Amino acid sequence: MPKQGWEGVTELIGDLYRETTPIVRTCLFGGAGLGLIVTIWFFAAGPNTGILIIPRSLAALSVLAFLFFVPTIIGGFVGCFFGVLLEIILGKNDRPGGGNSTRRRR
Repeated sequence: MPKQGWEGVTELIGDLYRETTPIVRTCLFGGAGLGLIVTIWFFAAGPNTGILIIPRSLAALSVLAFLFFVPTIIGGFVGCFFGVLLEIILGKNDRPGGGNSTRRRR
């Protein structure tokens, strides 16, 4: 029976890890990690002195969390894009028979 609804972030990460090829998996999680590192660098050390933000309200905390996770998610998308592009360039194909047919052969 297929899953009903969204199970959570850990389930999403586990599905991405299981369902992607090793090249796409490496680029996807590498891009997300790089986005996280760049975000931490920007908020901690920054181009000049860094941005030291101490949230004083729940709204400020939610904006800070939004600004913290958006580059991580964008890095994951960019990494996934480059992983798929790398697979196309290298000609890697994990599906037998060219991967064009999704029907069963009799």
